[in-house]
Amino acid sequence: MFHRPKPKYLPGFVPPRPVKPVIWAGKLVLGPVMNWLYDITDVSVPEADLQQLKSKNGQRMVLIPNHPSHGDPAVLFKLSKLAREDWFYLSNREQFDRWFGLYGRMLSMCGTYSVARGTMDMASFLTTRRLLVDAPNKLVVFAEGGNYSWNDLEAPFQEGLFKLLLIAAMEMREKRVEGPLWIQPVAIKYVYDARADRLVKDSLIRLEDAVGLEGPVPRDFRDRVLRIGGKIVAEVERNFFGKEFGSEEITPRIIRVREEMLHRFAQAIGTATPNPDSGTLLERTRVLFDQFHRVTIEGALPVTQYEETLFEQDILAMRSVRRQLDRLENWAALKEGYLEGADRARRVEILTRLEREVFQAVYLHPKRKCEVRLGEPFDLMTCVPAEGRPAKDTARLITRETEDRVRELLEEMRGTA
Repeated sequence: MFHRPKPKYLPGFVPPRPVKPVIWAGKLVLGPVMNWLYDITDVSVPEADLQQLKSKNGQRMVLIPNHPSHGDPAVLFKLSKLAREDWFYLSNREQFDRWFGLYGRMLSMCGTYSVARGTMDMASFLTTRRLLVDAPNKLVVFAEGGNYSWNDLEAPFQEGLFKLLLIAAMEMREKRVEGPLWIQPVAIKYVYDARADRLVKDSLIRLEDAVGLEGPVPRDFRDRVLRIGGKIVAEVERNFFGKEFGSEEITPRIIRVREEMLHRFAQAIGTATPNPDSGTLLERTRVLFDQFHRVTIEGALPVTQYEETLFEQDILAMRSVRRQLDRLENWAALKEGYLEGADRARRVEILTRLEREVFQAVYLHPKRKCEVRLGEPFDLMTCVPAEGRPAKDTARLITRETEDRVRELLEEMRGTA
């Protein structure tokens, strides 16, 4: 007789099971929930952009936003409310385990389904194809593959998503499905008002106390952050290497620490450290991130009582490794040059990362407004020939085109304080 697993466990792939009353209730309480969970007080979209989106109601579309914050999915849910449609959403598998699986069930009932990052998640891929080919659905996908806290920048989009979308477009062509498959670039930017300044000062004082800084405090934000960062780097150097490299500039010291973190995380999951020539630090971190999710057993459903015992032991071990990954991502997000001319949003982002490193928690929570811009959509079906297959580099070109359109929108919005 099979053991009945604890109800907190969900199966590996979580499909979308949209329930109209749940979606309606979610949209009804969305404003207070966004304020409470994500400190978002308002979402604004230019009327012309919204009308452009509404003109595509009832048509197939994949919305591709940048991903600067954990609140971005709620922003897109709000956008679906403004467009008066119900959409589908693709989310990483680990999100579905929050709140002992309750959060995952709510996501599923709102039209969200899972993807196991770093694997050939065939159930997820087939669901994406089905949603786009079988009916005129809209799908939201965060192509950056992670949240890097860059409010007015974007991480490179992952090409695998666009290869999958091309496969769906080819299947539409083969089945003679009429109509376009729109790719809709979306830019998200958060704006803080003057009330955030006091909280930023409080965060600086909190961090300076935590790392043991004394003496005169610099007046300039950049100098204060570099002073805090220097102290953090020195502590990590002593921990990793047994000595400080205080005679060097801060940038090569940070690079050395990052490389050591990358190496230690690779060792923890039993794989080789990606070669520096294989890509940027962010790209190499992504490789290990994918491999981590390839070996973790979270999301696999135990069947027997013994399997459940081993499952929980492995989860505890993997959570420790996961904390190393969180720390590596934290350092990877501290982009060189991001301090220069930092506006309120960048100041909040930088201090948020420093608080995560020092406190393993974030205490800086200023309220913010979200600005959303929609770029000119393009029809993916125009990239699929009537006969034969698209050129080999089509997916790469589409990826770069979408990435460029989102970047252009962010550049237009960059002057906002």
